[in-house]
Amino acid sequence: MGGNALKHVGVIRATTEIMNQIFAELRTMFKDVMNLHEVFYMRDKITHGDIDVLVERLTSDDTMTLLKRIYNPEHIVGNGSLISFAYKYSDNLYQVDFITSSNILKDQFYLSYGVTGAIIGRMTSRNNLTYDGGIKLQVVKC
Repeated sequence: MGGNALKHVGVIRATTEIMNQIFAELRTMFKDVMNLHEVFYMRDKITHGDIDVLVERLTSDDTMTLLKRIYNPEHIVGNGSLISFAYKYSDNLYQVDFITSSNILKDQFYLSYGVTGAIIGRMTSRNNLTYDGGIKLQVVKC
């Protein structure tokens, strides 16, 4: 979510190819305890300051506990449902953001493609609409 949480440890920007390879490694590494989902990006984006990953836990353990148990990163920063950590790949460090989600489709839409999801989210919220797999009107009985 911006790629700056770990800039002090020397993380570098990832090419799209490296980002996809890291995501595949993480998906395999955590497959027994988490479903990992991509946050989509603009196709013409060449490098990424961080690798955003939506996390759907398969156990009752919290994401930080699972991350430390399975990967145990040397550099880690937690902020609510967002955990940024340095992932070593080919002798370089890359920032990965694990974002714990209770609604993958909604969060994937909101976080994908730059600010588009955020803009639509604000517009729908101000008009008593919600996005949950589709735009819905909230009806309140008076």
